[in-house]
Amino acid sequence: MRLVLAFVLLTGCQGPKGDKGEPGSAGATGPAGSNGTNGSNGMNGTTPDGGVAPSTTSCSPTQAFCENNRVWYCTKSGADAFGGGDCAASANSSANNPYSCATAGCPIGQTACCKPAKPVYIINIGGAIPFAATSYVSGDIAGLGYIPIAMPAPGCANMTAFFEYFNSSMVAIGSCTASTVGVTTSILRSAVSPGTAITMPSPNVSLSLNSSDPTKSCSAWTGTVTWDSDVPSWKITYNVTCSQVGKTGVTLTGTISGDS
Repeated sequence: MRLVLAFVLLTGCQGPKGDKGEPGSAGATGPAGSNGTNGSNGMNGTTPDGGVAPSTTSCSPTQAFCENNRVWYCTKSGADAFGGGDCAASANSSANNPYSCATAGCPIGQTACCKPAKPVYIINIGGAIPFAATSYVSGDIAGLGYIPIAMPAPGCANMTAFFEYFNSSMVAIGSCTASTVGVTTSILRSAVSPGTAITMPSPNVSLSLNSSDPTKSCSAWTGTVTWDSDVPSWKITYNVTCSQVGKTGVTLTGTISGDS
């Protein structure tokens, strides 16, 4: 009797996927990476007027100082400065009266400034209101203001007159009232030559003496105004008496001069 064994393999269909398991815990932190290389230095900044500040600066905070004939202004930190304007390039600098950086004789309260080699205004007048002053830069004498005498510009109609003006305001100790004195002079260049003594009154000369005391102010004169010299080294000599009614006792004598 023969025995036959038969094996039958039954294959069922695949069942559905099970639910996703919970995520595993985070792994340990890896070691820190190495430092990156330093970046290159940036370019130096520029000052508001375009000048480059000194590369190494140590200065008195908020104070001005000189370096290479330039005026610099120290910042509040004392570690930087701005400005750097070249004094030799100042608008009023000239071959006759060049400007350089100075730390003395500057406007009151300023520790450095662009200053001319020669005085811009020398006032030495007498008469009704005696006054004397020597100034290099506007502001170096309290209360004194003036217009520097400009060099004549060829072909410019508004430069046909030699024009001088100064005004000084002074407050006496214990007083609340300012005492002022001012002199304004205009001389027509086309009609008067330097070195000429001009008899007043003259259509070619305008002269005013101004004062806080109206009894000493005057704009009409007799006598002479001598235009000793024109710019750059200019000078005027006064020897006049007021011709206005009630002011014949008002006189103006002396000189005003300077260098442009």
